[in-house]
Amino acid sequence: MAPLLDRDGILLLSAKFLRAFAYGVLTVSLVVYLADTGFAPFQIGLVLSLAVAGGGLSTVLVILFSDRFGRRRSLLILSLLMALSGTILTLPPSLFLVGFGVLIGSISLTGGETGPFLSLEQSIIPEISGERERNRAFSVYNFIGYAGLALGSLAGVFPKILRDQFGYSVRDSFLPVFLVVVLVALFLAIIYLGLSLKVEVIPSSRKKRIGLPRSSRSTVLKLSLLFSLDSFGGGFVIQSFISLWFYLQFQTELSSLSLIIAAGQAVTAVSILVAGPVADRVGLLNTMVYTHIVSNVLLASIAFAPTLPAAVGLYLARQSLSQMDVPTRQAYTMAIVPVDERMPAAGVTTLSRNLSQSVSPSIAGYLLQSLTIFPGIPFVLGGGIKIAYDLFLYRSFRHVPIPKSTQDTG
Repeated sequence: MAPLLDRDGILLLSAKFLRAFAYGVLTVSLVVYLADTGFAPFQIGLVLSLAVAGGGLSTVLVILFSDRFGRRRSLLILSLLMALSGTILTLPPSLFLVGFGVLIGSISLTGGETGPFLSLEQSIIPEISGERERNRAFSVYNFIGYAGLALGSLAGVFPKILRDQFGYSVRDSFLPVFLVVVLVALFLAIIYLGLSLKVEVIPSSRKKRIGLPRSSRSTVLKLSLLFSLDSFGGGFVIQSFISLWFYLQFQTELSSLSLIIAAGQAVTAVSILVAGPVADRVGLLNTMVYTHIVSNVLLASIAFAPTLPAAVGLYLARQSLSQMDVPTRQAYTMAIVPVDERMPAAGVTTLSRNLSQSVSPSIAGYLLQSLTIFPGIPFVLGGGIKIAYDLFLYRSFRHVPIPKSTQDTG
């Protein structure tokens, strides 16, 4: 059977698409909403940092309790919190309310996904796809996510239509966006209720103690440290910040901004689909590193783009490579740890990315607000740090084989 095409797989992909669609709408529109309602760049960066930090906090709880409490129940609770978050965003905007809303809802504004939903689903995928299909399964899973992000980014133009064509106020024009988040979250709750027991941990493999098992601890902690470096660099240029930068640097209209971000996500989706077959040929680690270095050179170059077309060209070129490491990174992590240690491994590596990435968006916002002479400095910092990660990762793991004992037989 093709990867993720059984009943649980289809439900998982449906949830991924809907969730990514909601994230895509918010990634483009939320920063514009905050800017148009009087938030300064540093305050917007702080909101983005709180969103990432909220995902990290939820991931901690997922690591500690999800396999004992139940993965389906955990996903259900996360969905209901996401619905509450969307509801809070419909209230009159204030830094406290918006910050609290994104903190509790595990809402990803990064242009990808790092958070508790990802940790849980990442650990489920190997359970419903065989070892030979693992690379393709993660590629399909992430392709669906970026397809949802692309369509959601296109939908981000809707507030401008309401304002220009129907005379809505700034706040009222964005209310449908936040209601979409609420509806999507409720649909997610229904979908997760339909998952079978196959997605849960086998009772005999449950651990009595909570934490990262000793057998994979050293490897996972080393990966987590490296992933946190990558994520810290990426936090300077998460998708919402890129949207804000285009909006402020080139006075880009929301309609044009939606098209730019949607095109970037569409290009990313295609590259994600290619990542699995490429990894099968040249290896997971090589795919992760080589494509990532080139993409980060392009990322840093955006800072020096003199015009909007030049910046868009570099952005799209970067997006064609930047996320090919995502499914390969996930597959690599799941491949080098034992089957019953995948949830802690997925949770710890995701948590490390959340914690480090929660700091840099607020720094990027401060730099954008303060260093008006060179507002592109976050792109240079982000690209440089991420290149350092690539080099460290390759040096640390180029001679580490994937243990045969951790591979599935299904």
